Amino acid sequence: MSPVRLSNVGGFPESRSCRRRKRWCAVGLAGVQLTRAADRFRPVGGARFVRKSEGQVVSTVPTGRNAATRRRAGRWIGAAIIALTVGVFVFGGGKDPFPLDEPELYGVTMPSERATLAALVRGRIEEILVPEGSLVREGDVLLALDDRLQRARTEIARAAAESDLNVRLARVRWERAVHEWERLRDLHARSYATAKELEDARTRREERKLEYQLAKLTHEQDRRTLEREEALLREYRLRAPFSGYVAAYQHHKGETVDPLEDVVSVVRLDPLEVIVHVPLAALGTVQAGDAVEVFPVDPPAAPRTATVSLIGKVAEIGSQTVRVKLTVPNPDLTWRAGLKVRVVWPGGNERSADARPHRQRGDPATEPRP
Repeated sequence: MSPVRLSNVGGFPESRSCRRRKRWCAVGLAGVQLTRAADRFRPVGGARFVRKSEGQVVSTVPTGRNAATRRRAGRWIGAAIIALTVGVFVFGGGKDPFPLDEPELYGVTMPSERATLAALVRGRIEEILVPEGSLVREGDVLLALDDRLQRARTEIARAAAESDLNVRLARVRWERAVHEWERLRDLHARSYATAKELEDARTRREERKLEYQLAKLTHEQDRRTLEREEALLREYRLRAPFSGYVAAYQHHKGETVDPLEDVVSVVRLDPLEVIVHVPLAALGTVQAGDAVEVFPVDPPAAPRTATVSLIGKVAEIGSQTVRVKLTVPNPDLTWRAGLKVRVVWPGGNERSADARPHRQRGDPATEPRP
């Protein structure tokens, strides 16, 4: 089956059968022109043919019976060409003169993932560890900001979080207050201590208990502060979010970047993605997961088998096309992002049942002639 040419911006396709129809129309038009040209020539003066419309001498053919014969021959040839064209269009040998097309779409390869990394803190770029255009693995450090001040803060927070002296001291004071309250309670039972002394001991015991709980809470907050400072310290290192390719740096070594300012772009080139707009009539029975052939246009190369990963549910009103996403494997990274490709869609144009009877592929009785 013949392919369809379709621009990626979404337009009406022009198939090979459509181009064949244009050529047959040109042939028929040539027959009409030949017939009209034969009528425009008249014999004049017994020795020449003179064109009737312009009066120019165009031939030195003898007049008379030969001239009339040539006019009739031109008319018959033009009529034969017209009849041939009409026969091809109308009858087509009992077959569909314009068979179903296997659409041929055009698209551009794109990275399957793209990430633009920005610094969450203000800082000066101290070092670029991976040059632009290099392949990286997930987690690799791409560049480092000056982190001396943040590193000092992190060390202070670590010292506070790792020390439990305040907690131990508060516990000792609480245990001593409990022991003192128990001693005064026994003395009060034997009438050697007053009720006020016992009440003061109980109050000190509760105070020491609260101080111990507060010391534990403060120690837990110090541990959380350390985690926060360590997280901020990690933000001074920009790491690759996935395995891919360093596309571009927006800043250079020594420059200062502000928070949330773009610094570096990373893309994934394996696999690649291709977006094409398929006419509604050409969708056929193709579903997500089916395979299609993808051919590079310039420079030409061996085709690859892509997988249909997404078929849109909403069609564009103007072009009557559906957005389809293809996934193209690229393990050797020889295909670049931005490569123009040709996609041979396997579905074929499916006309409605009202337009024509259903046909099955492979049936020689119903297959169109080439």
